[in-house]
Amino acid sequence: MERGISVITLDGDTEPGSRSIYVKPVDDKLLGKELAKEVYLHCGHRGQWAVLSAASRSANQNEWIYAIKEELQEPVYRELRLVDIAYGNGEYEKAAGETRRLLETYPDLKLICSLSTTGSLAAADVIKEEKKEGEVKVIGLGLPGEMAGVTGTGEEDVCPVLYVWDQERWEGWQPTFP
Repeated sequence: MERGISVITLDGDTEPGSRSIYVKPVDDKLLGKELAKEVYLHCGHRGQWAVLSAASRSANQNEWIYAIKEELQEPVYRELRLVDIAYGNGEYEKAAGETRRLLETYPDLKLICSLSTTGSLAAADVIKEEKKEGEVKVIGLGLPGEMAGVTGTGEEDVCPVLYVWDQERWEGWQPTFP
């Protein structure tokens, strides 16, 4: 930056003095609210569910988790139980292992809310391997091209809904400058 090189961060931010522009593709509170609603709907308004995040130090995903937890304070969600927050570290095998752990630890688990495509795909694959398609669903964030084999609205489909950030946010987009 001292030499006039622009530094741009996307999705996950850094300290404002360490970048020229930050592109934040989603409103944290809106995403948290939408994910909580989807958990509510796909758990049948009650039951156990878990979050599968990338890394415990992922600032953007921690903001989303915080927003989900805030939304869960609303009375309508009183019969939902967030039982665990697991971390796949952005690695398929680690996310798959964490999914297996969640399924073993919480036999009544109804849903995994994954905050990354890698985690969503790994969770969906494990659920299919374990033949729990009708029992446990995966929602969260995911790229359509990578999730094509597991998405749909049928009972056999593992992922009934996935988000790719917030499309409305891009309308009238303005960069954030330090």
